[in-house]
Amino acid sequence: MPPVIDWFRLMGRIDEDSIRRVLEATDIVDVVGAYLPLKRAGSRWKACCPFHNEKTPSFIVDQSRQNFKCFGCGEGGSAITFVMKMENLGFADTVRRLAEKAGISIVEEVYDAAEEKRRKARTALLVAHKKAAGFFHRLLLCSPKAAEARAYLNSRGYGADMAKRWQVGWAPDSSREFLAWARREGIPDQVLIDSGLANRGERGDLYARFRDRLMFPINNVYGECVAFSGRILRPQENAGKYVNSPETAIFKKGDVVFALDKARGPMGKSGKALLCEGQIDVIACHEAGISFAVAPLGTAFTPEHARILSRYASRIVLCFDADKAGMAAADRAFRELAPFGKDIYLVNLPAGDDPDSFMKREGKEAFSGMVEQARSFFEVRMERARESGLLDDAASSASFAREMTALLACMSDPVARDL
Repeated sequence: MPPVIDWFRLMGRIDEDSIRRVLEATDIVDVVGAYLPLKRAGSRWKACCPFHNEKTPSFIVDQSRQNFKCFGCGEGGSAITFVMKMENLGFADTVRRLAEKAGISIVEEVYDAAEEKRRKARTALLVAHKKAAGFFHRLLLCSPKAAEARAYLNSRGYGADMAKRWQVGWAPDSSREFLAWARREGIPDQVLIDSGLANRGERGDLYARFRDRLMFPINNVYGECVAFSGRILRPQENAGKYVNSPETAIFKKGDVVFALDKARGPMGKSGKALLCEGQIDVIACHEAGISFAVAPLGTAFTPEHARILSRYASRIVLCFDADKAGMAAADRAFRELAPFGKDIYLVNLPAGDDPDSFMKREGKEAFSGMVEQARSFFEVRMERARESGLLDDAASSASFAREMTALLACMSDPVARDL
């Protein structure tokens, strides 16, 4: 077993015996297998290393020694080390996560007032979101006032089962009702403000951020609700279709991938990720059995999104609308993903379709087939350019070639770039 006393002395937070018990109760193959598609190699397991770009697996997991080692980049260590690097967590937070999963009680010996204050504030935000998700969900399922929200879901082909699987909810149209519930639950006003669930008006009065909207909980990679996305049920003047939570101490939209908590296991086992544009598309894919679908949240695809996806999948399939905006979004995603050396493919949806609308019309088997048969990014981009007349004359062809050259320059693998 890898030594742990140096970590203990460095952190001074969790006692050595607790760390040892957590490691003894944790199987590193299960931990790594939730992130990477492991293949047995004799008495050990192997995969392509998530910490550097490689095509031939040099990342080895040794179950008997309970450690990992990459013979390409040199990274190695225990299950704790692996999760720390994959999730960008501190040592103590990683031990707590693994201890909770293993059902181990840990002893924390050093009191840090500032750290304890931050931890309590973060916990308060998580508790507020968890309670709010339950409140919104109960209203959707049971409240007579939520009849329109239930009807909207039914019109999209979804019923109570889907709502329960995704804990979809409904925010009441009255701030007074939401605030009365929050006070009954003992959630302080400042926590409501810090969590983004409420705002304070110019005269100091508190009001709910989300009113009369279908509510989709946004979870972090551990399945904890950290934010919400609220969808209007009918067109409203000067109101966006979706309202998302603001950034908080527990939510940074450029770092969150929607449905990653559900998709990371299937992504790790299949080596594939399906990147869609929005939450409804992702939910439609999961409900159809395509459980490796995810989406960015209310923002353009970011370098952090790319870094996160590259941990779990070697084959990234983009599935964006076939219009100009969708192509721009696909180009942006390619630009961020290409430096990680992943194989990037593109689903060639018919114009005007998204995954949800296509499956409603053609069936989930037809869409699943399109995902499995997705072609390389550049092949589809060339086909769409040809269909759009962008290759009909020299000037248009030259402009398109310059666009593609800029994208090719993002690729880290010179062989793949030449091909």
